[in-house]
Amino acid sequence: MLRGNVPALLDLLHLERIDSNLYLGRSPEGREGRVYGGQVAAQATLAAQRTVDPGWPIHSLHAYFLRPGDPRRPILYLVERIRDGRSFATRRIVAHQAGRAVYSMDASFQVREQGLHHEAPMPEAHDPDRLPHQREVHAEMRRQYPEQAARWDWAPRPFDFRWASESWPEFADGPREPELTCWFRLTRPLAPSELAAFNDLPGSAVHTALLVYASDHTILDTALRPHADRIDWDGMQIASLDHAMWFHDEAPVDDWILYQQDAPSSAATRGLGRGSLYTRDGRLIASAIQESLMRQLSPPDP
Repeated sequence: MLRGNVPALLDLLHLERIDSNLYLGRSPEGREGRVYGGQVAAQATLAAQRTVDPGWPIHSLHAYFLRPGDPRRPILYLVERIRDGRSFATRRIVAHQAGRAVYSMDASFQVREQGLHHEAPMPEAHDPDRLPHQREVHAEMRRQYPEQAARWDWAPRPFDFRWASESWPEFADGPREPELTCWFRLTRPLAPSELAAFNDLPGSAVHTALLVYASDHTILDTALRPHADRIDWDGMQIASLDHAMWFHDEAPVDDWILYQQDAPSSAATRGLGRGSLYTRDGRLIASAIQESLMRQLSPPDP
């Protein structure tokens, strides 16, 4: 996830329009390694949304991470207008770097309609305002697990995460259940002028892209939790393979979102994570599923 503040994150989501179906995105200055998957997914979501009527919000996306993105290079998003129907529109988005596809996504949009409604109830969770701030959690991790914590970048982020379950598996003393629950929101509310800067996009589309961005941050960890005592972190190859989301309702991400996650399976070097995202008042606004690569390159200790 991006080092920095909310304006830096919003700047990341501003795409340069090259042509009617071509958009250019960039990564944060100074980032090393690979492009954060949530960044590519959020940028692709906004590229596709710009080719659809503003009154047609996205209702689902299905994506594959094909190659590690290079943060030193711009990313070219090609949007293919697969279908425009009377109530649904379909787009295919392929992200390219150096002439090769690094990411692909199919997205579907629907005109706003009213219909039958039910939803799974939000699980019980502690009030996020009463949970320790992430600065406090990070300080405690560094105190309890200095060797493990030395591997992590503790720079400020644009999202505030509050852990409603135990800390990350990298800092666990042993195996944990494949479950993880956290609250998150932007570190400050978005100003109307910041949303208006996205010109032809409704503010709700920007909030949805930010939700997509954040959804990739913790879901992979859930499948690692049962194996925390056997993992050689220096010899692990970990990456997101695919990511799917369904959007049931709209909600601003500068208010608290509960992210309940579990991992029903890990097998054949892959882990499957599932997530449900709720507003603070209990509305289920989105569901997510991700499969990740969990390959142990060096054999674990017996």
